[in-house]
Amino acid sequence: MLCVPAALVLTVEGESSLSRVNGIRNLRLSHPGAAGFGIGLLCSLIAACSGTTGSAGSPGATGPPGPTSTGSALNVSTATAITGLITSVTINGGPPVVKFQLTDENGALLQGLPAADLSFAIAQLVPGQNGTSSQWNSYIYSTVTPSGCPDGVAACDTAPKVQPGVESAASGTLVDNGDGTYQYTFKTNVTDVPNVVYDASLTHRVGFEIRGLAQANNAPYTFQPSTGATTGIFSREIVETATCDNCHTSLTAHGGARVEVQYCVMCHTPGNTDPYSGNRLDMKVMVHKIHSGNTLPSIQTINGPNTAPTLGIGYWIIGYMKSLNNFNTLLYPQDTRNCTTCHAQNIPAATQAADYSTVPTAEACGSCHDTVNFATGANHSSANLIANDSQCATCHGSTSTMDDGQLQVVAAHIIPEVVAATKFQYLVNRVTFETTAGNIYPVVNFSIVDPTNGNAPYNILTAAAFAGIDPATGMPVCADDAARLAIDIAWDTSDYTNWGSGVTPSTWGQPISLNPLAGCGTATPAPGLTGPDAAGAFTMTSPTPLPNPPAADCPPVGGPACAAIANVGVVIEGHPGVVTTGPGATAIPVTSAVSYANLRGAAPLARRVVVDIAKCDVCHSLLSLHGTNRNNNTQVCVACHNPASTDVSQRQTLTAPGIDGLWEQTIDFKHMIHAIHDGSALGAAGTPFVVYGYGGSINNFTDVVYPGQINRCDACHVSTSYYPVNDAAVQATTFITGLSKEPSDPVTVGHPISTSANMSVCSACHADSVSEAHMQQNGGSTSVMKDAEGRTILSTIPANVETCNVCHGAGGVADVRVVHNIPATAN
Repeated sequence: MLCVPAALVLTVEGESSLSRVNGIRNLRLSHPGAAGFGIGLLCSLIAACSGTTGSAGSPGATGPPGPTSTGSALNVSTATAITGLITSVTINGGPPVVKFQLTDENGALLQGLPAADLSFAIAQLVPGQNGTSSQWNSYIYSTVTPSGCPDGVAACDTAPKVQPGVESAASGTLVDNGDGTYQYTFKTNVTDVPNVVYDASLTHRVGFEIRGLAQANNAPYTFQPSTGATTGIFSREIVETATCDNCHTSLTAHGGARVEVQYCVMCHTPGNTDPYSGNRLDMKVMVHKIHSGNTLPSIQTINGPNTAPTLGIGYWIIGYMKSLNNFNTLLYPQDTRNCTTCHAQNIPAATQAADYSTVPTAEACGSCHDTVNFATGANHSSANLIANDSQCATCHGSTSTMDDGQLQVVAAHIIPEVVAATKFQYLVNRVTFETTAGNIYPVVNFSIVDPTNGNAPYNILTAAAFAGIDPATGMPVCADDAARLAIDIAWDTSDYTNWGSGVTPSTWGQPISLNPLAGCGTATPAPGLTGPDAAGAFTMTSPTPLPNPPAADCPPVGGPACAAIANVGVVIEGHPGVVTTGPGATAIPVTSAVSYANLRGAAPLARRVVVDIAKCDVCHSLLSLHGTNRNNNTQVCVACHNPASTDVSQRQTLTAPGIDGLWEQTIDFKHMIHAIHDGSALGAAGTPFVVYGYGGSINNFTDVVYPGQINRCDACHVSTSYYPVNDAAVQATTFITGLSKEPSDPVTVGHPISTSANMSVCSACHADSVSEAHMQQNGGSTSVMKDAEGRTILSTIPANVETCNVCHGAGGVADVRVVHNIPATAN
């Protein structure tokens, strides 16, 4: 007889249940002595490893039937992801015959696909003529007649429109071979479709969509019917899905079944029009208009964009079930002149990515420049030129010499401020410290150089970009804000709080800020500024010393004295003022610089890196904020957007709570950035994230709709920096400083109310009461106290210490990477 290892044999009387919270099987004993009985029984079993086998027990009840299987493949219903692959398409004078296969997330073949869950599209590619671009024509279409207007729309079009579509596999003949391969014969005979002339020599494409099951691809198959060739044939590959996914994470539309650009273009053809709005649904027109959103010229008024869905202006679409999709409110996160954000020419599969510049057409260009009427010439240059596609390349083609080539598509979409920025670089050369009367003064040696001219230094006292005359105002550019420079000094780099910087609303939590251009328009340099030296560098000594450690209020009572500042971050931010398109000078978005220094001369500790600016720029192209002063460097942002800071300084004129019901809001980066990107969801939940900015401006982020999957932390974070942090190292977030105009402010200055670090981060998105209760049950707190240096005072009660890592850390039962669906290959 085989003796089962004792470790595998434990029998107790009771019930076994699966915890819904953590997925661990818990053993619940029904009697206090059951455990002891089980151990005794185990010992008996170990002692009885010899003997005869007992009689067989009675048969158990019949289990429920499993998925139907007709062959060696798994049933399609078991898959969590489906990948389709069309292996061939043949057209022999009648309906096309498609052969394809399905596999699951592990590469296993799948059978059992219901015809009702499958639909097909088929289209031909027609070459362009007389300057027009090539275009897809669908063989499957229907006439749609609008019926009334949906809520929120004052007037709709009434004329029927022809729209391409798909054919349900229930209409044709689907054969399941039972081994993961299938054959579908279309009902549609493409050789006999009215208004679409079949030509076997043209490039064709077939794709499909699967609904009601796991997420599937569209398996586009491009071929030439006359030869069966799939390569070396005429093509139109303008934009690849992977490029869209840079921002959208995983592009899905129409209920999630349409996920590939190659499939989208089969229906979004030049003849496709929304019957309700009259707006074109041609891919090139639709995508340009959607991304232009609230900047479309046709909706601009003296009071800002008119975002109401209105016939003849802007862009809005009536979709499935008469749903309104109003793109007039869309905020594109970068300059729309960045054509190559989508038309990426470094992707081998996008063989026609450059067509935007070589084949300009009225349809493509008019989709953004939507007040231009090419037929009448209205708004087409100052001469109101009448033009058609056959003439576009004359002025705008890639070889045009009109106006010295400045009308070429690429040249016309150059952003002059971005080009000008390449001529400037900020450098922190070194940071030292002077001690006078026990006070420590930072001394910063810095340069501004021209990388396009051998790093030649600029003399900021005389250079036109910093001290020249602005032709629009007649004033020096440094006097009319066209130019600005600042050197900011923040501490301590372990996690900035800038403690001791001041107890006024404008100084609380903020770094020391020096102005090298303070002598603007005079013969006297800024206080503390010397130079340029022989290398063209300047030195600026801060007139404000770093704060000395406070004498008290550094718990625990009787503990060591408050720590002195060890490391500082030094930032150079601001912008030169340069005349680009005129008439006056404009701010140039030069990348801000940051460096670090240790007060004792040791190797400095840099501030931790959490996000990658290159990831920000995937969507933002060039992250530029605060009047073009802080540019493209998130390590600069955190000097001010730190755990101690709120927008209280900009709410000082309030006599009642702000539009969000608050007297102040945190601007701590770790909370703020999450809340901004989840702005629309927070607004819909009735808890809008609002920051009061310069001059009391109200920044309500409710209109921010994140274009990707908000759960994909890796879209911004470096490596695994999205895991819970150590709240002994990362400071709690201050929400109430005691400096607001609230009549009965709940705290006193210097003793802010703060939220524990992990709760601050997670509650920015998970803002509901259930999530908040969960966080507090696991050590999170909204009433964390801070010492005189702005550091979190950790609780000595274990229940009040965040334990997020236990469940949400790497390998935990609710691992952040797993529950946020972050691929193991990310980063």
